[in-house]
Amino acid sequence: MKNLISKIWPWAVLVLLTGVLIYSNDSNTSLNVNLPVSHGVVARVIDGDTFDLSTGERVRLIGIDTPERSEAYYDEARSLLVEFVEGSEVALAKDVSDKDQYGRLLRYVYVEDIFINNEMLLRGFARATPIEPDTLFARNFFEAQKQAEAKSLNIWE
Repeated sequence: MKNLISKIWPWAVLVLLTGVLIYSNDSNTSLNVNLPVSHGVVARVIDGDTFDLSTGERVRLIGIDTPERSEAYYDEARSLLVEFVEGSEVALAKDVSDKDQYGRLLRYVYVEDIFINNEMLLRGFARATPIEPDTLFARNFFEAQKQAEAKSLNIWE
């Protein structure tokens, strides 16, 4: 029996680790603990992918782009982000870059167990727009966009 266990345990560990990796790459992945995370309270939503924290810092959601003020679904995308985050405490996960050229914090945003960047894509209010080097969830984002496109949701009508 001891000999059998010594032969099987490396494979059992491999299977377990594979399951963990598959789970962590799910399109609704939970917060990756390897990313630097901070918390803040959202004071005001600017548009569908940008908001201000109570500290005065501006946050831009990484990897997505929502309609601009002059485009269809701007109001709906902004309203959805208001519903998700305004007045709420959010977890802010940093990828590689800290800020963009406009001084906005670049972050993956979570409210409780909702991955906001991904949810905006799944609901058809954003396009996957990965910009190097912040591409950790690019594959997940393209998959979420594909799901919204297949359902002809909102910007994909």
